[in-house]
Amino acid sequence: MTPVVILCLSTTPSWSSRLIPAPIARDDGLRWIPRINGEFSVPVVSTHTTGDLFVPLKMQQIYHDRAEANGSADYLVQRAIRSTGHCDFTDQEKIDSFAAMHAWVDEGAVPAGDAVSDPEQVADPEFGCRFTDPAAPDLQGIPPCP
Repeated sequence: MTPVVILCLSTTPSWSSRLIPAPIARDDGLRWIPRINGEFSVPVVSTHTTGDLFVPLKMQQIYHDRAEANGSADYLVQRAIRSTGHCDFTDQEKIDSFAAMHAWVDEGAVPAGDAVSDPEQVADPEFGCRFTDPAAPDLQGIPPCP
C-alpha cells in the first residue's frame, strides 16, 4: 500500500512536460491537472490552508464528498491549517502531516483530522487551529489562532 500525503497540488509542468502523453491523457486543456475524483484505496492525509483564495477550502469539501460517494472516505483524513497563502505550510506542519501518515501506514493508527464538511465545525472560531503550528508567523500582527 502506497500512502499519500497531499500538501500541495501543483499544475506547473516540470520534467513531466518532456514525456510523451499516454493515449488516455486529457485533451481538454487540463492535461497537467490530475483528476481528483475521490477514488482511492490507500491512506490519504490532505492538508489545506483555510485562507487559500487560489484553491478555496470548498474544494476539500468536494473532495470529501467524492471520496464518500466512491467508498474511499475511510482512507481520507483532512486537516485545515490557518494561513492565507496557497500551500503556505510551515515546515513543522509538513513534518506533522508526514509523521501522521507514517504512523497510519506503519502502526495502523488513523490520524486525527478536521471535519471540513461539517458547517458547524467550519464556523467555529477555533477551526483550523488544531493542526496549525503555534509558531506560525503572525500576519500583519494578527496571530493565526486566537
